[in-house]
Amino acid sequence: MVIILIAAVVVGELGRRFLAPGSAPAPAAVVPATTPATAAAPSALPAGSTILSITAAGDRAVILITLPGGRQEVRSIDPRTGAATTLLTTAP
Repeated sequence: MVIILIAAVVVGELGRRFLAPGSAPAPAAVVPATTPATAAAPSALPAGSTILSITAAGDRAVILITLPGGRQEVRSIDPRTGAATTLLTTAP
């Protein structure tokens, strides 16, 4: 008898919470943990360059670029700051 009474109270309370108008909590605003400091100023590429691929490596993005004249370059970019580091440049 006690089990039936407890089950009825639990079901009643769940029904009251789900069906009561205006009882749902307001959704929390989603704020990014960090905002890139240079999101509006990406790393400049020379005119005529082509990005061949972008890969994630740890907390950085690694980009393979074909430069004018046939050279290729590998750059590492920190997405939080936008700082770019050239890792490798090949001759044509």
